[in-house]
Amino acid sequence: FLEVQAPLHRLFDLSLGLRADRFTGGCRLLGPETGSDPCGELNDLSHLSPKLGLRSEIVAGVQFRASWAEGFALPNNFVKYAVGGQALDPNIFRQTEVGIKLTPIEGVMLDAAAFRLPSTQEVRTVAPGIFENSGKTRRQGIEASGEWQVTPRLWMRGVYSYVETLVQENSDPTLVGRAVAGVPSHSANVDMNWSPVDSWALSANWRHVGRYQVNATNTAQADAYDTLDLSVSHDGKLPFGYRAYLRIDNVLDATYATSVSIIGGQTVLAPGAPRTVRAGIQITP
Repeated sequence: FLEVQAPLHRLFDLSLGLRADRFTGGCRLLGPETGSDPCGELNDLSHLSPKLGLRSEIVAGVQFRASWAEGFALPNNFVKYAVGGQALDPNIFRQTEVGIKLTPIEGVMLDAAAFRLPSTQEVRTVAPGIFENSGKTRRQGIEASGEWQVTPRLWMRGVYSYVETLVQENSDPTLVGRAVAGVPSHSANVDMNWSPVDSWALSANWRHVGRYQVNATNTAQADAYDTLDLSVSHDGKLPFGYRAYLRIDNVLDATYATSVSIIGGQTVLAPGAPRTVRAGIQITP
Protein backbone atom coordinates (compact mmCIF):
# COMPACT_ATOMS: atom_id res chain seq x y z
CA PHE A 1 0.00 0.00 0.00
CA LEU A 2 1.32 3.43 -0.97
CA GLU A 3 -0.22 6.77 -0.05
CA VAL A 4 0.95 10.32 -0.68
CA GLN A 5 -0.44 13.32 1.19
CA ALA A 6 0.05 16.71 -0.46
CA PRO A 7 -1.40 19.56 1.65
CA LEU A 8 -0.51 22.20 -0.91
CA HIS A 9 -2.99 24.79 0.36
CA ARG A 10 -5.92 24.91 2.76
CA LEU A 11 -8.11 24.91 -0.36
CA PHE A 12 -6.19 22.05 -1.98
CA ASP A 13 -5.26 19.16 0.33
CA LEU A 14 -4.62 16.29 -2.08
CA SER A 15 -4.15 12.59 -1.33
CA LEU A 16 -3.19 9.79 -3.73
CA GLY A 17 -3.11 6.09 -2.93
CA LEU A 18 -2.43 2.75 -4.56
CA ARG A 19 -3.00 -0.70 -3.05
CA ALA A 20 -1.66 -3.93 -4.58
CA ASP A 21 -3.19 -7.28 -3.64
CA ARG A 22 -2.29 -10.82 -4.67
CA PHE A 23 -4.06 -13.98 -3.52
CA THR A 24 -2.61 -17.47 -3.88
CA GLY A 25 -3.03 -20.77 -2.08
CA GLY A 26 -5.48 -23.60 -2.02
CA CYS A 27 -7.67 -25.91 0.01
CA ARG A 28 -7.09 -29.55 0.97
CA LEU A 29 -9.09 -31.97 3.05
CA LEU A 30 -7.57 -32.97 6.38
CA GLY A 31 -10.12 -35.66 7.14
CA PRO A 32 -13.66 -36.86 6.39
CA GLU A 33 -15.94 -33.97 5.48
CA THR A 34 -19.71 -33.78 5.85
CA GLY A 35 -20.03 -31.00 3.30
CA SER A 36 -19.72 -31.17 -0.45
CA ASP A 37 -18.26 -27.72 -1.15
CA PRO A 38 -15.34 -27.68 -3.62
CA CYS A 39 -11.86 -27.83 -2.13
CA GLY A 40 -8.98 -27.27 -4.53
CA GLU A 41 -6.49 -24.72 -5.76
CA LEU A 42 -7.35 -21.06 -5.37
CA ASN A 43 -7.49 -19.07 -8.57
CA ASP A 44 -4.45 -16.77 -8.36
CA LEU A 45 -5.77 -13.22 -8.38
CA SER A 46 -4.00 -9.87 -8.47
CA HIS A 47 -5.49 -6.40 -8.40
CA LEU A 48 -4.36 -2.77 -8.19
CA SER A 49 -6.75 -0.41 -6.39
CA PRO A 50 -6.15 3.34 -6.83
CA LYS A 51 -7.75 6.15 -4.88
CA LEU A 52 -7.83 9.94 -5.15
CA GLY A 53 -9.03 12.44 -2.56
CA LEU A 54 -9.30 16.18 -2.16
CA ARG A 55 -10.12 18.27 0.91
CA SER A 56 -10.74 21.98 0.89
CA GLU A 57 -11.29 24.21 3.94
CA ILE A 58 -13.42 26.91 2.35
CA VAL A 59 -13.66 28.97 5.55
CA ALA A 60 -12.92 28.18 9.17
CA GLY A 61 -15.27 25.43 10.30
CA VAL A 62 -16.36 24.41 6.78
CA GLN A 63 -14.51 21.63 4.99
CA PHE A 64 -15.48 20.22 1.61
CA ARG A 65 -14.22 16.85 0.39
CA ALA A 66 -14.42 14.68 -2.70
CA SER A 67 -12.95 11.27 -3.40
CA TRP A 68 -12.84 8.43 -5.90
CA ALA A 69 -11.64 4.95 -5.02
CA GLU A 70 -11.62 1.47 -6.48
CA GLY A 71 -12.05 -1.74 -4.52
CA PHE A 72 -12.79 -5.37 -5.23
CA ALA A 73 -14.27 -8.55 -3.79
CA LEU A 74 -13.27 -12.16 -4.39
CA PRO A 75 -15.87 -14.78 -5.27
CA ASN A 76 -17.44 -16.30 -2.16
CA ASN A 77 -15.73 -19.05 -0.18
CA PHE A 78 -16.54 -22.17 -2.15
CA VAL A 79 -16.68 -20.60 -5.62
CA LYS A 80 -13.07 -19.44 -5.57
CA TYR A 81 -11.90 -23.02 -4.85
CA ALA A 82 -14.14 -24.62 -7.49
CA VAL A 83 -12.75 -25.77 -10.83
CA GLY A 84 -15.44 -23.73 -12.56
CA GLY A 85 -14.34 -20.61 -10.69
CA GLN A 86 -10.69 -20.63 -11.76
CA ALA A 87 -11.20 -18.19 -14.62
CA LEU A 88 -13.17 -15.63 -12.59
CA ASP A 89 -12.02 -12.04 -12.15
CA PRO A 90 -12.67 -10.04 -8.97
CA ASN A 91 -15.94 -8.16 -8.55
CA ILE A 92 -14.93 -4.47 -9.05
CA PHE A 93 -16.36 -1.52 -7.09
CA ARG A 94 -15.68 2.14 -7.87
CA GLN A 95 -16.96 4.68 -5.36
CA THR A 96 -17.38 8.42 -5.82
CA GLU A 97 -18.18 10.55 -2.80
CA VAL A 98 -18.68 14.23 -2.07
CA GLY A 99 -19.23 15.59 1.41
CA ILE A 100 -19.07 18.50 3.76
CA LYS A 101 -18.05 18.79 7.41
CA LEU A 102 -19.22 21.67 9.60
CA THR A 103 -18.03 22.71 13.06
CA PRO A 104 -20.30 25.72 13.67
CA ILE A 105 -19.54 26.02 17.38
CA GLU A 106 -17.21 24.36 19.85
CA GLY A 107 -18.37 20.87 20.73
CA VAL A 108 -20.61 20.43 17.67
CA MET A 109 -19.70 18.58 14.47
CA LEU A 110 -22.02 17.94 11.51
CA ASP A 111 -21.13 15.83 8.49
CA ALA A 112 -23.04 14.92 5.33
CA ALA A 113 -22.00 12.95 2.26
CA ALA A 114 -23.50 11.64 -0.95
CA PHE A 115 -22.02 8.61 -2.66
CA ARG A 116 -22.39 6.40 -5.70
CA LEU A 117 -20.96 2.89 -5.81
CA PRO A 118 -21.31 0.99 -9.12
CA SER A 119 -20.04 -2.58 -9.40
CA THR A 120 -19.07 -4.69 -12.39
CA GLN A 121 -18.05 -8.31 -13.01
CA GLU A 122 -20.61 -9.70 -10.59
CA VAL A 123 -20.30 -13.48 -10.24
CA ARG A 124 -23.22 -15.64 -11.35
CA THR A 125 -23.83 -19.38 -11.51
CA VAL A 126 -24.30 -20.59 -15.08
CA ALA A 127 -24.86 -24.23 -14.08
CA PRO A 128 -23.87 -26.33 -11.06
CA GLY A 129 -20.09 -25.89 -10.72
CA ILE A 130 -19.86 -23.40 -13.62
CA PHE A 131 -19.55 -19.66 -12.94
CA GLU A 132 -18.90 -16.47 -14.88
CA ASN A 133 -18.44 -12.73 -14.42
CA SER A 134 -21.62 -11.06 -15.55
CA GLY A 135 -23.74 -8.16 -14.40
CA LYS A 136 -23.62 -4.62 -13.05
CA THR A 137 -25.21 -3.01 -10.01
CA ARG A 138 -25.38 0.46 -8.52
CA ARG A 139 -25.63 1.62 -4.93
CA GLN A 140 -26.12 5.29 -4.17
CA GLY A 141 -27.26 7.27 -1.20
CA ILE A 142 -26.52 9.72 1.56
CA GLU A 143 -25.04 9.54 5.03
CA ALA A 144 -25.38 12.17 7.72
CA SER A 145 -23.84 12.27 11.17
CA GLY A 146 -23.53 14.63 14.07
CA GLU A 147 -21.64 14.83 17.35
CA TRP A 148 -22.46 17.08 20.28
CA GLN A 149 -20.43 17.54 23.45
CA VAL A 150 -23.44 18.87 25.34
CA THR A 151 -21.50 19.39 28.57
CA PRO A 152 -18.07 18.20 29.72
CA ARG A 153 -19.90 15.15 31.11
CA LEU A 154 -22.44 14.44 28.35
CA TRP A 155 -21.64 13.42 24.76
CA MET A 156 -24.02 12.36 21.99
CA ARG A 157 -23.62 11.10 18.42
CA GLY A 158 -26.07 10.14 15.70
CA VAL A 159 -25.57 8.54 12.26
CA TYR A 160 -28.18 7.98 9.55
CA SER A 161 -27.81 6.49 6.08
CA TYR A 162 -30.10 5.92 3.13
CA VAL A 163 -29.08 3.59 0.30
CA GLU A 164 -30.82 3.02 -3.02
CA THR A 165 -29.74 -0.01 -5.04
CA LEU A 166 -30.35 -1.07 -8.63
CA VAL A 167 -29.50 -4.06 -10.81
CA GLN A 168 -28.36 -2.48 -14.08
CA GLU A 169 -27.27 -5.51 -16.07
CA ASN A 170 -27.94 -9.22 -15.58
CA SER A 171 -28.07 -12.33 -17.70
CA ASP A 172 -31.68 -12.66 -16.51
CA PRO A 173 -33.44 -9.61 -18.01
CA THR A 174 -36.31 -9.89 -15.51
CA LEU A 175 -33.92 -8.86 -12.71
CA VAL A 176 -32.81 -5.61 -14.36
CA GLY A 177 -34.32 -2.65 -12.52
CA ARG A 178 -34.81 -4.53 -9.26
CA ALA A 179 -33.10 -3.79 -5.95
CA VAL A 180 -29.91 -5.57 -4.89
CA ALA A 181 -30.67 -8.20 -2.26
CA GLY A 182 -29.30 -7.89 1.26
CA VAL A 183 -28.88 -4.09 1.42
CA PRO A 184 -31.10 -2.20 3.93
CA SER A 185 -32.51 1.06 2.60
CA HIS A 186 -32.32 2.81 5.97
CA SER A 187 -30.03 2.44 8.97
CA ALA A 188 -29.34 4.59 12.00
CA ASN A 189 -27.28 4.65 15.19
CA VAL A 190 -27.52 6.91 18.24
CA ASP A 191 -24.88 6.81 21.00
CA MET A 192 -24.81 8.64 24.32
CA ASN A 193 -22.26 8.73 27.11
CA TRP A 194 -22.92 10.47 30.44
CA SER A 195 -20.63 10.77 33.43
CA PRO A 196 -22.83 12.13 36.26
CA VAL A 197 -19.94 12.13 38.73
CA ASP A 198 -16.24 11.39 38.55
CA SER A 199 -15.38 7.72 37.95
CA TRP A 200 -18.94 6.73 36.94
CA ALA A 201 -20.20 6.50 33.33
CA LEU A 202 -23.52 5.55 31.76
CA SER A 203 -23.81 4.77 28.05
CA ALA A 204 -26.60 3.87 25.65
CA ASN A 205 -26.74 2.76 22.03
CA TRP A 206 -29.84 2.54 19.83
CA ARG A 207 -29.56 0.88 16.43
CA HIS A 208 -32.08 0.66 13.61
CA VAL A 209 -31.77 -1.57 10.54
CA GLY A 210 -34.43 -1.10 7.88
CA ARG A 211 -36.18 -3.59 5.63
CA TYR A 212 -34.28 -5.13 2.73
CA GLN A 213 -34.89 -7.49 -0.17
CA VAL A 214 -33.99 -11.11 0.55
CA ASN A 215 -33.90 -12.53 -2.98
CA ALA A 216 -32.97 -11.32 -6.45
CA THR A 217 -36.60 -11.25 -7.63
CA ASN A 218 -37.56 -8.97 -4.73
CA THR A 219 -40.49 -11.18 -3.75
CA ALA A 220 -39.39 -11.56 -0.11
CA GLN A 221 -38.31 -8.88 2.36
CA ALA A 222 -36.62 -8.99 5.75
CA ASP A 223 -38.29 -7.03 8.53
CA ALA A 224 -36.73 -3.94 10.05
CA TYR A 225 -35.57 -4.11 13.65
CA ASP A 226 -34.35 -1.93 16.51
CA THR A 227 -32.07 -2.74 19.43
CA LEU A 228 -31.15 -0.83 22.58
CA ASP A 229 -28.01 -1.46 24.65
CA LEU A 230 -27.24 0.08 28.05
CA SER A 231 -24.17 -0.04 30.27
CA VAL A 232 -22.77 1.43 33.47
CA SER A 233 -19.13 1.43 34.57
CA HIS A 234 -17.05 2.55 37.53
CA ASP A 235 -13.32 3.29 37.58
CA GLY A 236 -11.56 3.10 40.90
CA LYS A 237 -8.33 2.46 42.74
CA LEU A 238 -7.46 0.00 45.47
CA PRO A 239 -3.91 -1.23 45.68
CA PHE A 240 -4.50 -1.51 41.92
CA GLY A 241 -6.62 0.24 39.33
CA TYR A 242 -9.86 -1.38 38.25
CA ARG A 243 -12.89 -0.85 36.05
CA ALA A 244 -16.14 -2.63 36.95
CA TYR A 245 -18.99 -2.70 34.46
CA LEU A 246 -22.51 -3.96 33.88
CA ARG A 247 -23.84 -4.18 30.32
CA ILE A 248 -27.28 -5.15 29.04
CA ASP A 249 -27.55 -5.79 25.30
CA ASN A 250 -30.96 -5.80 23.61
CA VAL A 251 -32.63 -4.36 26.71
CA LEU A 252 -36.12 -4.62 25.22
CA ASP A 253 -35.50 -8.27 24.23
CA ALA A 254 -36.40 -7.58 20.59
CA THR A 255 -36.85 -10.61 18.34
CA TYR A 256 -34.94 -10.10 15.11
CA ALA A 257 -32.69 -11.75 12.52
CA THR A 258 -29.24 -10.40 11.77
CA SER A 259 -29.45 -11.87 8.27
CA VAL A 260 -32.14 -13.50 6.13
CA SER A 261 -31.58 -15.55 2.99
CA ILE A 262 -33.37 -18.10 0.86
CA ILE A 263 -31.53 -21.38 0.17
CA GLY A 264 -33.15 -24.20 -1.77
CA GLY A 265 -36.50 -22.48 -1.54
CA GLN A 266 -36.30 -22.32 2.26
CA THR A 267 -35.98 -19.11 4.26
CA VAL A 268 -32.87 -19.24 6.46
CA LEU A 269 -32.66 -16.89 9.44
CA ALA A 270 -29.66 -16.00 11.60
CA PRO A 271 -31.38 -15.06 14.86
CA GLY A 272 -30.12 -12.05 16.79
CA ALA A 273 -29.05 -12.45 20.40
CA PRO A 274 -31.82 -12.08 23.02
CA ARG A 275 -31.48 -9.83 26.04
CA THR A 276 -27.97 -10.48 27.37
CA VAL A 277 -26.53 -9.31 30.68
CA ARG A 278 -22.77 -9.10 31.22
CA ALA A 279 -20.82 -8.02 34.29
CA GLY A 280 -17.09 -7.92 34.77
CA ILE A 281 -14.05 -6.22 36.17
CA GLN A 282 -10.82 -5.17 34.48
CA ILE A 283 -7.73 -4.85 36.67
CA THR A 284 -4.68 -2.71 35.96
CA PRO A 285 -1.67 -3.67 38.13
